[in-house]
Order: sequence, then C-alpha cells, then structure tokens
Amino acid sequence: MTRSPSPAAEDRPPARRGRPPRASAEGGTPTLDSPAGRDIAARLRETALDLFSRHNYSTVTIKDIADASGINPSLIYYYFGNKEGLFLAVVESTITAAFSRFEAISRKSNTPEAIVSTWIEIHILQYPLLQKLGKISLDYANMESRNAQVDTAIKRFYRQESAVLKAAIRQGIADGTFRAVNPEAQATFISTFLDGCLFRQVIMPNFNPKAAIRHMRALLLEQMKAPA
Repeated sequence: MTRSPSPAAEDRPPARRGRPPRASAEGGTPTLDSPAGRDIAARLRETALDLFSRHNYSTVTIKDIADASGINPSLIYYYFGNKEGLFLAVVESTITAAFSRFEAISRKSNTPEAIVSTWIEIHILQYPLLQKLGKISLDYANMESRNAQVDTAIKRFYRQESAVLKAAIRQGIADGTFRAVNPEAQATFISTFLDGCLFRQVIMPNFNPKAAIRHMRALLLEQMKAPA
C-alpha cells in the first residue's frame, strides 16, 4: 500500500512577532473561547473534515481549506497552530459529536438491549459523519509521519465504543436479557461490521448501508437473546 508523505513544509505556521491578537471591543481577531472564535473554528473543522475525507491529508493544503471555507488562512494557524493541529481537532470534534449524540439518545435507553441498539442506530443517524471519520482515519494510518496525539484520539473512539458495548452486554447477561455470550467478541464483531459498512459503500456505491446495519442489529439481538 502506498504511504502518504509526511506533512509538507507549508503546513508549518509562519513565524509570529509579538503576542497573538486578542479580541476586544474595538475589534481584532476573536479568541477561541469567544462565540465568534468558536464559530470560525467550527467552520474550519467542518471544511477540513470534508476536504480530508474527499481527498487525503497529504494533498489538502492550508490554502485549500481557507479557500473552501472563505476564512483567512492566518486564522488556521492562529486557532490550530498548523494543519496537523487542525487534523487533530477534526478527529476529536467528530468523535465527541458521535458520542454526544449517543449519550443524548441513550438517556432513554434503560435496558442493555436498548443501549446496544442505540449505539448501532448512531451509525445510521450519523452515517455521513462517521464515514468521513473512517476515511480520514484510514488515510492517516498510512502516513509515514504519525502524531501520538492523533493516534490516541482515533483509538479513543474504539476504546469508548468497546466499553459501551461490553458494559451493556455484561449487564444483559447478568439480568437474563442475553445468553452467556463473550462480551469482548460480540463488541469486536459489532465494531468490525459497522466499520465494514462505512467502507463498503465507497467501493460499491449502490450498497445500502442503513439497511445492512438494521439487518445486522436484528440478527445480533436475536442471536444474543436468552432462551425463554
């Protein structure tokens, strides 16, 4: 497999003179903790996620992101340091969005079966977002130059997913909802199947991932159900 080259020199921020600009009543660059700054940063992350997933990390430049978002490229350096910093922010914010949606829905999921079902449902509700995350994670995995923070952020998604699923399955076994399956193996199967759906559509555009995910969920929950 061809590996992506390490980040280019253009990704390094230009040297700064003096202190970075501060937001003020008189104007200036909004700080990241201000509403305007958060909005700009969110637009940059959204644009970068779209470009990274449609192309790849190594070929997308700061200028590409700035042009597509309509935001001055200096603000990318100001808010994220460089392209790698923006990529890390994109990965972290995408993972946070997925789990925030899950947590919001799962508050009403008071049974092990409902929790497992809800996590699978998230991959239907947020399919485009998670497919983009999968694409950029795969692209990143083939880079020659890796960043420990990005590695940790990507692995966090799988650790959290595994923890949610294993806890629900163990609880289901304990309360008699599920038969005595292997929680680790079941969680890995679910995760692997969902990843497969994210990438299969890239290869086969006519593939219906939502139907496949729903079918898998029905089979899985039936297979895990404890005997009457």
